[in-house]
Amino acid sequence: MNIETQLEALLDLALREDGDIDVTSEALFEKGVTKEGVIIAKQDGVVCGIQFLEKIVHRVDPNIVVEPFLFDGNEVKQRMMVAALQGDVLSLLRVERIVLNFLSRLSGIATLTSQYVKAIEGTGAVILDTRKTVPGWRYLDKLAVKTGGGINHRMGLHDVALIKDTHIDGMGGVKLAVQAFLAKGVEKPVIVEVRDLKEFQNAMEFSKSLNRIMLDNFTVEMVQEAVTLSSGKILLEASGGITLENARTIAETGVHFLSVGSLTHSPKAFDLTFKIS
Repeated sequence: MNIETQLEALLDLALREDGDIDVTSEALFEKGVTKEGVIIAKQDGVVCGIQFLEKIVHRVDPNIVVEPFLFDGNEVKQRMMVAALQGDVLSLLRVERIVLNFLSRLSGIATLTSQYVKAIEGTGAVILDTRKTVPGWRYLDKLAVKTGGGINHRMGLHDVALIKDTHIDGMGGVKLAVQAFLAKGVEKPVIVEVRDLKEFQNAMEFSKSLNRIMLDNFTVEMVQEAVTLSSGKILLEASGGITLENARTIAETGVHFLSVGSLTHSPKAFDLTFKIS
């Protein structure tokens, strides 16, 4: 799967959910009446999803004219117009909620990501996302993270090996899990998740074979100690319990990455409205 096929699948689902008939609009308007609609931001933030706007709209009516006023990644201010749509009023009303749903979610993720990026600016650390995405939205959600200035963690289970706590417990310890994995000769980047400084020191024994170590739910003091113990020999990722309030403090320890699940598992929808002239 890729972003295009995922978008098509989501659009199919969105249209089926709304049904074949718009009973309200069809009772009030005649087909063929041309109107113009505008999408307006009701808050400040970072816009995302504009690149898909024409594709979304044209699934309903290829004759609608789409005029974007912003590009993905642009900062938007409250009351700014994001885009204009012109065409059959019945088509505009049918596509209204689908457009807002897509743009609201993606812009919400991009906006939250940009807030984290600004919070740690100048520390040298990078904001990462996770696999905590809504089923079916993985590629779009992660695109929104990149639009907001973050970096994508692994896309799925196939592209990066992440030896997690469940693997470690199942294998009987960090050393046994890492040794068993490396013995297989899998040619993928390897990350090991550790839960305390003892597991961290066990993982450090394999630092030349690992891409990075993930410090799961470490306190700031523990992260600082891990940074000191690693002596720059391996990349470190802080994960778990990271908020806008504590992100900078964690980043200032010298850790290289901060992975934030809330970017995609609980972003606040960006506030947009659609008005027809």
